This record gives sequence, C-alpha cells and structure tokens, in this order.
Amino acid sequence: WKATPRRRSSEAATSAQAALDLCEKGAAKEAAAVGVLVKLSQAFSVLQKGDEAAKVAEEAVSVAKGLPSKRAQCDALNQLAIASVAQGKPDVALAKVEEALACAEDAAARRAVMQTKISVYIANKQKPEARAAAQEAAKLFREAKDAKGEASAQ
Repeated sequence: WKATPRRRSSEAATSAQAALDLCEKGAAKEAAAVGVLVKLSQAFSVLQKGDEAAKVAEEAVSVAKGLPSKRAQCDALNQLAIASVAQGKPDVALAKVEEALACAEDAAARRAVMQTKISVYIANKQKPEARAAAQEAAKLFREAKDAKGEASAQ
C-alpha cells in the first residue's frame, strides 16, 4: 500500500467531511440548547421571576451568538427582552428588541419580535410608540395572510 497524492487527497476529503458533519451535529445540539434555555426563561417570566428569566435568557443569547443561524440569536434576544420587562427594566427590554429585530432574518421572526416590541412599549407607558408598533406588526401579519396574528397586533 502506498499513499499516493490521490489517495491522500481522498482521505483528506473524507476526514474534512467527517469533521464538518461533527460540527453540524454540534451546532444542532447547541441550537437545541438555546431552544431549551429560551423555554426555561419563558417559564420564569410567566412565574414573574424576572431575574432568573433574564439570567437564563442571557445564557441563551451567549450560546446563540456562536451559532451560524441568526434565528436562535433572534429568539434568545426576544426572550431576553421579555425577561427584562419581567425584571421591571423596559428600557433594557427595548434595546434587546431592537437587537432582535436587527438579526431577524425572516418575516416570522420579525412578527414575533414586533409583538414583543408592542408589549415593551406598553410596559414603558409609551402609548404612541405602542400604537405605531402595533400598526407595523399588523401590516406584517396581513402580508403573511395571518388574520389571527393581525387581530392580536391591533
């Protein structure tokens, strides 16, 4: 057996593909971990445990920033905004909503973040801004032909 350049090239390609497969599996596990952390933060938010919700959401953001997909990061930032409202920090929440909107790559993500933005403005007693955000969200839902979402945004 002799290691010819062609054989070495083939082995290198096989090894590279195996490494890529492992990375993709690792990224999938990390994305799943972000999803679990977001759900846990949501539970803490519902229980009005804002500090715990924010801590878990911050961890989700940290993990998500290392992933190739922006969706996980958007979801984590959106949840951090919700947790910040639960903490009584609507100004922080608004900043996180804007970060989430900046990384929202699709219309579904933008619609979800816009719903949060409305809630943040309401929590911050900014009624004109809440109305404007609601109109923008309703437009996004209308474009998606989502009557239920459109109604909830208004």
